[in-house]
Amino acid sequence: MSDKALKSQRTQMYVAFQTGATAFTLITLQDVSAIPNIGNPTKAKLDATDLDSVAKEYVAGLSDAAEMSLSYMLRGSVNQQRLRDLDGSGVISRFMICYSENTTQPTISPTTGVFTAPIGRSHSTFSAYVSSMAFSVAVDAVISGTIGLQVSGSVSTTIVAEA
Repeated sequence: MSDKALKSQRTQMYVAFQTGATAFTLITLQDVSAIPNIGNPTKAKLDATDLDSVAKEYVAGLSDAAEMSLSYMLRGSVNQQRLRDLDGSGVISRFMICYSENTTQPTISPTTGVFTAPIGRSHSTFSAYVSSMAFSVAVDAVISGTIGLQVSGSVSTTIVAEA
């Protein structure tokens, strides 16, 4: 059944980029080469041990989606510069990752920045701020780097059922 597996190629990442107090535009993050650990939250471990316990007891606390670290290739694109402008600002933006079933782009509300997912395309959405953006230069390599996104809240993933 591996022929039914979703491929990574054609996965695209979008940002609802705020251009004014109540104005948003959809931008595509170009030249992303890896998006690891999507929606991989950990739960805090809360100690619930009391004097009647015979061993340590725990309950689950809040989920922490942690930080995502995207790999990208440096290019002189406007959208990479927009993301670089967010680095260190602390501004929380909305992100959507659309997987490879097709290449239909999501849409956003131009006044709220809320995404509408494309029909027939699996996707993940989350809010995050750009916590870091760095690149490296090496012999016999393209200039590449990482973009740190600190997720705020949870990651919501919808997988479209096979027809």
